Amino acid sequence: MSKKNTANFVDTEKENIKTGLSNENKINTEEIKKRRYIYIGPSVSIGLRKNNIFVGTETEVFMYLEKYIKKCPQIKNLLIETSNLAKAKNKVSQKGTLLNKYYGEILSFVNAKKEAEESE
Repeated sequence: MSKKNTANFVDTEKENIKTGLSNENKINTEEIKKRRYIYIGPSVSIGLRKNNIFVGTETEVFMYLEKYIKKCPQIKNLLIETSNLAKAKNKVSQKGTLLNKYYGEILSFVNAKKEAEESE
């Protein structure tokens, strides 16, 4: 290892000591933050389909879907980590739950958009 590489390694190790992470743990922490999310709402005519899967951090996924979320904010509420999919799908179909309410609101948005397109 050259002096320059050694210096960079030492600087990185010092930073990791401050944060309490080793190089190995730091990489693993980055990977842990990336998760799989699935959209469990109805397909939306603006381009988002039911059961689309997205991989990334929560922030990355929301930024990627920002154009859809701006048009219909409830979409954000039906992006679920895949590890919670079974419970969430049950709640979407169960009347009176919050996820069911969000699903209905997105469905209303889709229907209103269809009606507006048909009347043009």
